[in-house]
Amino acid sequence: KKDHPTLHETPQPLSSSLSGHDLLENFTRSQQSVRLIRRDKFMQALIDDFLLEIKIERGSSKHTSDAYQRDLGILYKWLAKRGLDDLDEITPSLLRTFLMEEKARGLAATTISRRKAAITMFFRYLVAEGQIPETPADQLDVPKAMQSIPNTLSTLQVEALLQSPDTSQPLG
Repeated sequence: KKDHPTLHETPQPLSSSLSGHDLLENFTRSQQSVRLIRRDKFMQALIDDFLLEIKIERGSSKHTSDAYQRDLGILYKWLAKRGLDDLDEITPSLLRTFLMEEKARGLAATTISRRKAAITMFFRYLVAEGQIPETPADQLDVPKAMQSIPNTLSTLQVEALLQSPDTSQPLG
């Protein structure tokens, strides 16, 4: 007899003919199966809960929630590729490495900033929900999005603009 169920085992159905000890053993095996299955998808379930929260409770636009879903999905895959599926394993250094790798891929500073915002909000949500004691995302430093300086008119362009109204007409 196996001590622990595998991911593919179905828990035994409870039967009234089982003793109390057998019922407890079946319940325990059932719980272990659920834990084994859920551990792999736990982070994804938390992301889904967070996305639902920002859509319904915070009224985020579809564009924002779609972008956050993509951003957190990319983080989830990045973590999974490294065998990291436990929230306790996620550190500020690890998140910083993720964002720096995204920057190295040539992504725009605005995209990196949005990813940081999604990550920060997600981990704050996890703290609020009691999933983690503190967020590893609050101290992330990423390059700020460059703001473009508006184009200015030359002196000749300003003079031409001032000369353009027809002063003989009331509306110019």
